[in-house]
Amino acid sequence: MLGQPMTPVVVAGSTFRVYMASGSSRVEAHRVSVESFPSRSLTIAKAKRAIEIASGCNVDNRTVQGDQAIIKARVDCTLP
Repeated sequence: MLGQPMTPVVVAGSTFRVYMASGSSRVEAHRVSVESFPSRSLTIAKAKRAIEIASGCNVDNRTVQGDQAIIKARVDCTLP
């Protein structure tokens, strides 16, 4: 996602950098906040919300993959 637009978003105490691939539906949320033993499922839920805030689109739940640091997904729109 180098060179793609990035939007910082905070969701429930977790800070993400959301990268959006222009002209596509691909997004990545990188958690950059320091957290002790973050839950994978909770982090992914927060990342999905961060992606929706940054993109203005809904996350396609079938495409979500990742861990507590980097979450990749697709949204239901084409990003500018």
